[in-house]
Amino acid sequence: MKSTWIMAVLLVSTGVEARLFDDGQLSKMDAGYREECGSCHVAYPAAFLPAASWRAILGSLDDHFKVDATLEESSLPAIQTYLKEHAGRDAAPGMQAPPCITKAPWFVPKHARVRGAGWPRVKTLSNCPACHLEAESGRFARIVAKGR
Repeated sequence: MKSTWIMAVLLVSTGVEARLFDDGQLSKMDAGYREECGSCHVAYPAAFLPAASWRAILGSLDDHFKVDATLEESSLPAIQTYLKEHAGRDAAPGMQAPPCITKAPWFVPKHARVRGAGWPRVKTLSNCPACHLEAESGRFARIVAKGR
């Protein structure tokens, strides 16, 4: 019961509402964001991170998790606007904005058991489609845990 309450507080405080995991955010995504970011990885729903996190990510695309993901200057303003307008709530007072989704306060407890060598199919926590079969469509509710 206590862990359910804590998870609810984390979800509310970070702006990640339960609906994100159920209603498919892909149709609500900016086409430029989906095309640019989704060409290399899942185009994560903007509400998964606060605006400060998205600003930091977009500000360091020349070293985006060890890859140069620099965008054309012309496509950047629309993506920045979309992420700012659809971002999750800012970090709670005294907390820093997470540098990536896998470090977000709502993400860590939900994925704690995935960490470790027992899940070779997953390889990295950012590989959402390994467990969330509809991640590419913006749906994260369905989870497949078989065949680790």
